[in-house]
Amino acid sequence: MTDLLIIGAGAARAYGAALRTVGENVANADDPAYVRRTLALREAGSAGAASPLYAARVNADGVSIGGVVRGADPLLDAAQRSSASDLGRASVRSDWLGRLEESLGDGPQGVGTRISAVFNAATRLAASPDSAERRIDMLGTIGAVADGFGDTATRIAGLQGDAAAALTNAVPALNRELAGLADINIRLRGAAPGSAGQAHLLDRRDASLASLAELMPIDVQFGAQGIATVRAGGATLVDGITAANVTAISTVGSAVGSAAQLAIAGSATPAIISGGALGGLATAATSIDAAAAQLDTLASDFAATLNSWQADGRTMTGAAGPALLSGTSAATLAVLTTDPAAIAAADSAGQANGNLNAFGALRTPTGSEAGWTSLVHMLGQQVSVARADTDASQSIADYAEARRDSLSGVDLDREATEMLRLQQAYDAAARILQVARETMQSILAIF
Repeated sequence: MTDLLIIGAGAARAYGAALRTVGENVANADDPAYVRRTLALREAGSAGAASPLYAARVNADGVSIGGVVRGADPLLDAAQRSSASDLGRASVRSDWLGRLEESLGDGPQGVGTRISAVFNAATRLAASPDSAERRIDMLGTIGAVADGFGDTATRIAGLQGDAAAALTNAVPALNRELAGLADINIRLRGAAPGSAGQAHLLDRRDASLASLAELMPIDVQFGAQGIATVRAGGATLVDGITAANVTAISTVGSAVGSAAQLAIAGSATPAIISGGALGGLATAATSIDAAAAQLDTLASDFAATLNSWQADGRTMTGAAGPALLSGTSAATLAVLTTDPAAIAAADSAGQANGNLNAFGALRTPTGSEAGWTSLVHMLGQQVSVARADTDASQSIADYAEARRDSLSGVDLDREATEMLRLQQAYDAAARILQVARETMQSILAIF
């Protein structure tokens, strides 16, 4: 009779706890950081007793609770973190390159269109070199080019500032994430194995690791009680209960292109991060700087070419043509004169439109007009490749997430089935207790 009561009570406790676990799964079904849990049930150890005065006996203890089991697989988690890191790099790079393409402002009011307008104005002026109206028109187109270069340089400079600010702003967020993971490791040291509290801490640990993986590729090793050690870019960022303190993030060149450089307090060697959102931002920042440098080169070349052409001709007074543009960068390009007569339309031989006729020869495959087209096309190709890379990385990340969720995610249909099964088991345990109670009452009624 005692055995029957022990078996029934143990089963009722175990299946009741299992039902509560299913309820917790259902309640957290929408939490992406939550990992599905089950309750490990095992056969209770039999208790034997022997005495010189009594016969040997064995007590059957039924079922007992073995602890909370999380539906997690380290390999699936690692694959998900790796794919998230790749996606972070690709998506951030694609976003910033798209903003850079917009900053160029290529179109009806773009630099390329304005340079073409200068050649067209020169052609019209060549047909009537004494026309004041056409001379004013040509000066206006030259000024428009200078303004176009300046406006584009301003937009790109703003984008450079935004990228630098994004790197700076990532420092405190990264330090909070590292410190948070170290704090979780501290709490894991004191958590009871197999407890709901430990499962909750492990969920938080994995969510923190996922956030770090989006920022950079990380190498994770797990020690006793699930304590995580994190390394990245040749540096240890979290060593058990100790977190590194990142003091600055900057861009740096590398053999594979560009990367983010993490300066770590107390370490002479920085961590070089070539992947994740930080790596993507560093790569994009390098591309922005390169585009700014190319724009400055185009502006400088345009000014030098125009001034050289001007110096070869003669003004309406017969003097050598003065420089029309000043500045050695896109931001500093400016028109030096507003006098239409200063345009050197004639050549040294005295032909009124001789120098203007030579102006068309500046329209070469290596000229400013072609240089601008090359810059736009090159950036467009980079954006196209970046977007294709993002699409591919998204597909891989979705697949890795789906595989992980098939084990770790909460399926309400599955939980409903499990709840029904456990409810039936709990009812059976309650029936055992009822039978034991009725049997005991019947025995007592005899006396």
